[in-house]
Amino acid sequence: MNKREWAPYDKEISKVFNRFAGKIVNPANPEDPVLEAMRLEAHMHYSYLRLVAPGTEREENSEKITRINAELEDAGNGKWRIGNRFFRG
Repeated sequence: MNKREWAPYDKEISKVFNRFAGKIVNPANPEDPVLEAMRLEAHMHYSYLRLVAPGTEREENSEKITRINAELEDAGNGKWRIGNRFFRG
């Protein structure tokens, strides 16, 4: 599939996950309520969630959706915030 064929999926990903943007999370806590909700959403609609740390290069993937990537931003004081970019890959 080319990027144009994936456009409806990419729009759906953004629509579903934008509600999590800006929320503070603790990636080291497997029971973090925001991350649990994001994992559930990813599992229901796609496959699984992957958190992408700052400085991590985005992988291009034109194959089937294998995971939803959510970018993390440093919120200071050892805390992390969900960024506003969500993409498949």
